[in-house]
Amino acid sequence: RYWSPSRQWCGAGIMDGADYYVALEIDDKADETAIKKAYRRLVLRWHPDKHPDGREEAEERIRLINAAYEILSNPTKKEGYDYQRRAVEKRRSGVAPSAPMNVSPRMRIPKEFMMQPIGYPEKFFRTPAQRRAFVHARRDAQADFQSFFQDCKFSLWWLPEVNNMCRIRVLGSRARGESEGAAGGIAGGLNLAFELGGPEGMTESEVTLMEARKGQKTDRVNFIAITSPAYDGAFRFEAANFRGFYLAFVPPTHLRVLPVSDDDQACVIDFMLVDFTVMFKFIDIEEVLLPSVAQHGGSWVSLSTLRADSNVKTYFHQILGKPIWDIEDFVSYFEGHWTLWEYRADDQSVRVRPPAEKLGQLLQSARTADDVAGAIAGAGDELQLLSLQAATRALQVLADAPSTGEIDVITAVNRIAAHKKILGAIRSIAANALQGTECPSLQQLLGVIEKTSLLGGESPSADFLGQRDLVIEHLADLVLSQIVLGPNAPPAFRVTLGDLWGLLRIPRLADREAQKLLPDVFTPLFAGAGLPLLVKASRDSAAAGCTGLASVAAAAALAQMGANGKNGEEGEGEALAALRSLAEAGVRLEDIAAQARARAAHATAAPLAGLLCAIAERSSGASEDLEMAAACLAGKADFPTLSPEALLSLAVAATKTAAMRPIVDAAARAAAAA
Repeated sequence: RYWSPSRQWCGAGIMDGADYYVALEIDDKADETAIKKAYRRLVLRWHPDKHPDGREEAEERIRLINAAYEILSNPTKKEGYDYQRRAVEKRRSGVAPSAPMNVSPRMRIPKEFMMQPIGYPEKFFRTPAQRRAFVHARRDAQADFQSFFQDCKFSLWWLPEVNNMCRIRVLGSRARGESEGAAGGIAGGLNLAFELGGPEGMTESEVTLMEARKGQKTDRVNFIAITSPAYDGAFRFEAANFRGFYLAFVPPTHLRVLPVSDDDQACVIDFMLVDFTVMFKFIDIEEVLLPSVAQHGGSWVSLSTLRADSNVKTYFHQILGKPIWDIEDFVSYFEGHWTLWEYRADDQSVRVRPPAEKLGQLLQSARTADDVAGAIAGAGDELQLLSLQAATRALQVLADAPSTGEIDVITAVNRIAAHKKILGAIRSIAANALQGTECPSLQQLLGVIEKTSLLGGESPSADFLGQRDLVIEHLADLVLSQIVLGPNAPPAFRVTLGDLWGLLRIPRLADREAQKLLPDVFTPLFAGAGLPLLVKASRDSAAAGCTGLASVAAAAALAQMGANGKNGEEGEGEALAALRSLAEAGVRLEDIAAQARARAAHATAAPLAGLLCAIAERSSGASEDLEMAAACLAGKADFPTLSPEALLSLAVAATKTAAMRPIVDAAARAAAAA
């Protein structure tokens, strides 16, 4: 098998086809030296800076390479990964488990344990905030090492009624009235719970947490522990009162109780129970290096100093059980984790990127809306210092995220928090960009306004909507204050005609005082534009309520049409269509009527009728030019061939302005003849 970017293995499990040996391009019997050499080689090959035209694929490759190395370089993680990998391969080959089925699970399950779905050796059952149960890898949760694994600690409370009947308890949790958290071998705490049957006939259930005293709520918290008939070393938990209903992991993060067969591929009902005493061996090297760098001043630290640090030595000797890395190993690691670390080759030193810089790197390499949301939701004050480029990408990804599909509570909370946080920070980010060295362009800021207007989804709350409007108003005023400087504006804010449509998309542009100066800015630009673009500019400006802009665009179009003169019947048809579009913008109606009068003699009845109706519908006063054009239309030989709809429109137009009266009798005769 070979890696393909479409597989998106990073974060996937063995069940999904992820194979970390394949990721590192090594044999599954490779020793530690071969694993390190492969990692060095692949980091050099796939560093995103070497792939400017394929950065997304390179970042995906590096993510997978890092994930593979993190597992295969840690003996405890590698042992668990290899065990599950072999169990899955045996199952796929139809080989039965070798563990004896007649040994009671009670004799084999650790007193305190962590639960992992088979085939997903990086994921653990967790009960964050002791409310609901989820399945998370370390990267899925905003939690430090201690907090993450404290939420992964479980034990079984064995019940005497039936062999292997038990309750799955969250260690450290407290039921009402308990002064201390639940501990192994002691009653109390909260249990994994579900709700099946009942008046609504529920056939599956999310897993929640519930207190239950002896003999209470047996239909909601009691399970039967079963040795897995499919995988070596794994166990299943069947609902005691609902045979055939199992505790199940439904990727990516859901934990449910539902009816499952052995052939069901949509979920996992077999779990590895890892003794909690080895929890500390799951610590990542990053969690050792960060405090070590901080201890040495928090700025640039030489690699030789890091190698001599007592905590780093302890990690390698006691956790990994191996010699400390050499300089080259550290360099490869820091190069592979460039979003967090910056390595300086000149003096072989490293520093932790400042929070805002790190956040920018994370957002730059984030693959999904949930990756972006998680990074922003976990950010603090550094969000205010984010670069405008990184903030723009974050806004784009969040705005494009689909609102459909089932997501877990933590993902939903992260998305909501991310929208609120980025909205609260974007004003400062834009102001810092303008005052600093980033020098954002007009187009970039217009893009920020457009993407900001999409935050909150289709139905934002009233409070969010009010805050969003204030932010957009501030950004719009920021942009307009630069544009109206005209020739004195910064080079990045020199307006082109193409920028008009970005400005027109600013919400409530017509209500902003600065927009009244835009006609002066765009008048010179309109002078050299083509007729179709001028007509579009006039109509779109009018639709946005910017009548001043619409008027100067229409004036430029009319001047161009007057200069071009008459160009035969085909040219007249195009001219009348352009005039009608300008009339529908509701500006320069007197000038348009004058053009209509000048062209009426050479026009055919149908386009002239459409033009005059458009003028009359929007004109409130008398117009000699309109009246003369109407009289010319009434006398045309092809007037009787107008459609009934066109005749009706002319009759209605005659009721709105006296200038159309000459058309009434002719329209009536043509209608009667028809």
